[in-house]
Amino acid sequence: MFRKLSYIYFLILSFISTIAYAGGSNGSALFINEINSARSYGMGGITANLIDEQSALHNPGAMGLFFFDRTVSISFPNKTTLGPWFEHKLYLKTYSIGLGYSSYKYKERKFHYSTSIAYSEKEIDYGGVRLIGSPPLTSFGVDARERAQYLSIGFGLDYFIRIGFGYSHKKIKSELGYFRNGADISLEQSANTAYDFGIIFELPLSHVLKSFPLSFKNTKIELTPSLAVVQSNMGNQIFYFSEQPSSLPKTRRIGVGLNTMMSRNSEPILSLLLIYEYDKYLVGNRRLFYRFGLESSILESLFLRFGRFRDIKYYEIGGHVIDYNTYGFGLNLNKLINKIFSNQKKQRHHSIIKKILHNFDLRFDWSKTNSTNTKYLKLNLSI
Repeated sequence: MFRKLSYIYFLILSFISTIAYAGGSNGSALFINEINSARSYGMGGITANLIDEQSALHNPGAMGLFFFDRTVSISFPNKTTLGPWFEHKLYLKTYSIGLGYSSYKYKERKFHYSTSIAYSEKEIDYGGVRLIGSPPLTSFGVDARERAQYLSIGFGLDYFIRIGFGYSHKKIKSELGYFRNGADISLEQSANTAYDFGIIFELPLSHVLKSFPLSFKNTKIELTPSLAVVQSNMGNQIFYFSEQPSSLPKTRRIGVGLNTMMSRNSEPILSLLLIYEYDKYLVGNRRLFYRFGLESSILESLFLRFGRFRDIKYYEIGGHVIDYNTYGFGLNLNKLINKIFSNQKKQRHHSIIKKILHNFDLRFDWSKTNSTNTKYLKLNLSI
């Protein structure tokens, strides 16, 4: 009896277990669909069209475009507190490290390509829980956590149209604590593998239309529409608590975006990125998400973000909709640090250091939603 009660408690406590036990589920190991990107969350949770240091976690195809002008990327570890869920806090942690090579150093070529590889981890920590039963069962503590390890590869092609495509292989491991059945105590754990495939297209209108970019004096306006498709968490079923197998939370995301950039003397002044994303679960009750994100930047140093998230759940008893807004900002410290070094009277920097200082990006992102107190913070570095 107690084993069943503790089993149900953990099902309620964890995203995965809740869904694995309930009929008409969206699959197990739902934590791998949780977003831990302050930039993404500030834009309503859109991910497919974003090209940044965390692309390996969301769309490996976007890595191909990101590494056209980058060699190293680091998304530093962060810890986001979720909940409380049933008076219990959950902790979501992620980080990512990537390396890439691009033919853009040969600028005379018309055809360019990039290759990249990244390692990432995502972990959700459900914390320690003390289970208490009636005699002769004594109380004991348990810890529960799940982790996914990603190995991603990406490729990019640039010839009039820019195309990025990539693949991520995931190793998923769950440790959901100890459970007692009579005199026996057993560790409930599971492991599985899954994969993601993503592709993204960008079409700078100046590549195909003579009327673009729009120019006046030394100022230019460039428009770049994009389309992205990501298939996530494809793989075999996963087992929890020695029960019936449950599907992974397979999803398909489709995003369309438009990036507008204004530059003067080849230096960016203002930009506006608009993205709409459709996200659908391919298992269970086929949950639907619609997301809209907006990001504006000034001098590529200050970023302001707004998003809207719409979650539609279809159940046999009917559907209900969850709507909320998100917002956030980002600071790129590149120009500030370069300004400090350029104002120094004594210039003793080696040319390689100068080049690194000119090309690196160090960005801090923060975001929040109007529906919870959860705050997302992230520090990213790329060179």
